[in-house]
Amino acid sequence: MRNKAVFVLAVLLVAALIFYSVTFQVRFNEVAVVTTFDKADGAAIIRGNEDGAGALGNLHFKWPWPIQKVRSYDHRVSRLDDLLEEQLTRDQMSVVVNAYVMWQVDNPLDFYRSTQEDGRKAVARAESRIRSWLRDTRSEISKYDLKDLTNSDPAQLKLAQVEQNMLKSMRDKLKANEQEKPLGIRFVSVGIKRLILSDTASTSVQTAMASNRNSLAQRARSEGEAQAERIRARANETKAKILAVAGRRAQAIRAEGDAAAVKQYDTFKKDETFAIFLRELETYKKTFSSSPTLIIDAKEGFGKYLLEPPNLQPSSGSSK
Repeated sequence: MRNKAVFVLAVLLVAALIFYSVTFQVRFNEVAVVTTFDKADGAAIIRGNEDGAGALGNLHFKWPWPIQKVRSYDHRVSRLDDLLEEQLTRDQMSVVVNAYVMWQVDNPLDFYRSTQEDGRKAVARAESRIRSWLRDTRSEISKYDLKDLTNSDPAQLKLAQVEQNMLKSMRDKLKANEQEKPLGIRFVSVGIKRLILSDTASTSVQTAMASNRNSLAQRARSEGEAQAERIRARANETKAKILAVAGRRAQAIRAEGDAAAVKQYDTFKKDETFAIFLRELETYKKTFSSSPTLIIDAKEGFGKYLLEPPNLQPSSGSSK
């Protein structure tokens, strides 16, 4: 009984080993290249399915080693960060740049042929060449001034243009290499992760920022002065219009007053004695309104009206 159990266990173990040697799995984020005696063609590429479609899902069969071998690669976009290195700008300012590149396995068969490795080893060999290209591509920064890389005005920043030029340079290097030996990869984007300024560059940036702020302040003052001048001009124009209207109105009132005065003078001319009497009464009314104490001659001025009634008979020149 014991021997039978050992035999069954041995058979199951052998079956498991055989099953393991003739099957392989490709995850949804991977692509596999199946080689036969280390040779492969386009039909040997197997891509993983996200939904595991098929009777066996992502499980596939192959001939056992050493007849067939499977090399799997991650086909997702990967990020490679470059080391911090110093770089001079066009205006001879020193900056420390940390660049990165986003890349992806585009042709698994070419990628296998160029690396002859599996998984991490293949990626490490590809990244070694990519890092070398990225280090050379970083020289694009030397075509720009420091103000193009660091500026308080977003409109003057040219970092996006620098990154596009770096990406173009990387793709040109890849294209030139394709003629010799295709790598089976593609570059998605290139960017600058960090830009560290040296002491000299920091001073230059601070000076440039101060100059820019002063320029903005001067522009604001100039615009304010121009606006104030426009307001003063409008106020003076409005003032002139109001004074002109008021002058015309005053002239009209004076004309009306002069016309009324002429009529009054014509009336007074008809009886000058009566006119003089009315004027004197008006003067006395104003004088005595404040209750003053006066000493007057009874025979002169107002006193004579107290002792002798005024002669209010119309003069010979007045009409009856």
